[in-house]
Amino acid sequence: MPLLWETVSKIIYDRKNPTIFRVLCLICAIVVYGTITVEAWTIDTKKGRETCLYNDTGGACNFGMAVGFIAVVASIGFIMGEYVVEKTQLIVRRQDYFLLDCVFSSIWAFLYFLCFCILKNQWGKVEEENLPEDAGIGSVKMAIFFSFLSVIFWSICVYYAYVRLQAIKAEEAYAAEGGLGISKFPDNNAAVMIGVTPTTPSVPVPGSAPPVVTGLQTFNVAY
Repeated sequence: MPLLWETVSKIIYDRKNPTIFRVLCLICAIVVYGTITVEAWTIDTKKGRETCLYNDTGGACNFGMAVGFIAVVASIGFIMGEYVVEKTQLIVRRQDYFLLDCVFSSIWAFLYFLCFCILKNQWGKVEEENLPEDAGIGSVKMAIFFSFLSVIFWSICVYYAYVRLQAIKAEEAYAAEGGLGISKFPDNNAAVMIGVTPTTPSVPVPGSAPPVVTGLQTFNVAY
C-alpha cells in the first residue's frame, strides 16, 4: 500500500502533468466539436429542414459546438504557452500567464458542465426509435460523455494553475525575505511538483564563526 501511494503521488505531482492534461482537453474538445458538427445535425424529411438530434433543440447543438471550438483553440494556445512560459524569466509574465490559465480554465470547466447538463437533458427526451436509421446515435452519446470528461480535465488544469500561481507568490516572498520565503508554499508536495526542494536555513554552531554571505541566495523554479 505505501508503494502504491508513492506511485500515485508521483503521478499527481509530476511537473509534466499540466501539459498532459492540456493535450487531453484538446482531444476531448475535438471529439465534442467534431461529433456535434458532423453527426448531431440531420435532415428531417418530414419537417423539410435540418434538425438537431438533441430533441430538435438547435441551441443545444450550437452551444456544444461553440464551447468545443473555443476549447480547441484555447487548448492549442495553452499547450504553446507551456513551452513559452518555461523559457520566460520574468516573474510578472509567468504570474499573468498562470492567472489567465486559472481564470479561463475555471470558466471553461463550468461551461462544459453546462454543456453536459444541456446535452444530457435534451437527449433524455428523445425517443431513439423515432430517429432516422442513419442518425449518428453513438456519436451523439459520445459528445455527452466527452463533455463530462472535459469538466474533469479542465478542473484539474485549474488546480495546476492555482498551485503554480502560489509558487510565483512564494518566489516573490523568497526574494523579498532574503531566501526565507519557501515556507509560503501550501505544502511540500506542491513545492516538489514545481521543482523546488524545500530547505531549512542553516543554524550556526555556538562558538563558531558566523557564516559569510557572498550574495543573495537564489533557487530555480521549473514551471
